[in-house]
Amino acid sequence: MAEAQANDRRSLEVLEAQFDALFDRIPGLYGVLFSTADGDPVSTRFNADDMQRERLAAMSSSLVALGETMAKGAHQQACDYVIVQSGDGYIVSLRIGKRLLLSAFASKDTNLGMLLSSCQGTAEAISAKLRRREASNNKGRTGNGQDR
Repeated sequence: MAEAQANDRRSLEVLEAQFDALFDRIPGLYGVLFSTADGDPVSTRFNADDMQRERLAAMSSSLVALGETMAKGAHQQACDYVIVQSGDGYIVSLRIGKRLLLSAFASKDTNLGMLLSSCQGTAEAISAKLRRREASNNKGRTGNGQDR
């Protein structure tokens, strides 16, 4: 149990390390949400106090699932991301592996290409770090089992 909690803390640190980089790279960004594919918030940073992380996490999950279902129904490959554009700005939601989602919230003055590219790069970096961490955890377990 303690090992699982330590792994969760380290995974959360990997996610939160990306906040500053995203906010530095994307002018107009005012929120980042990491959530589970099931719609539970994992970690957030919002510039506004009144953003409802639980609701946004659930809606992000539904939105990405709907995009994936639409792509499949249209005989297309898997949905890579979903963009919502409103008069006030953009929301980009995409998967990080199978279990996590990244959603970014930006003003209308934000360059959409930069927002999408930065989110994709962040998702790839996080996915790679989590895969390496999981591989090293599995390797450590295998090594410990062989030593006995």
